[in-house]
Amino acid sequence: MLNNYESLLAYIVKYIGFDISKLGCQTISGKMLDFNGYKELEFRPIHGMHLGVIRSKGSLIMNSKTFNSEFYHYYYDIFKNEILPDKIFRQLLKEAPDHIKAHYKYLFEFLEIVDVSVFDRSDL
Repeated sequence: MLNNYESLLAYIVKYIGFDISKLGCQTISGKMLDFNGYKELEFRPIHGMHLGVIRSKGSLIMNSKTFNSEFYHYYYDIFKNEILPDKIFRQLLKEAPDHIKAHYKYLFEFLEIVDVSVFDRSDL
């Protein structure tokens, strides 16, 4: 019996005879998330901003190539114009634990967002 979805996927890939050596070709070039290069071997469809890379200022620096890429700028615009103004998102962030707020503060600093009222619980 397969114990997780990854095992099931590996079984299916092996069963259909797909050359698995063609998968997992990743670099830090930024090509793996570039939606303009979807035919590149290393392409991986992006599903939004990965919040794990904003755990600290150090991770922002370490991942600066990704953060300064065209595809992340696309998501920054969505975040600034659609997610950040959303009342439910703002309420969730106000209620979030301090360590989650810290991640978003790094993101706000990186994106030069000056509206920090989203972190203030005084108006609850």
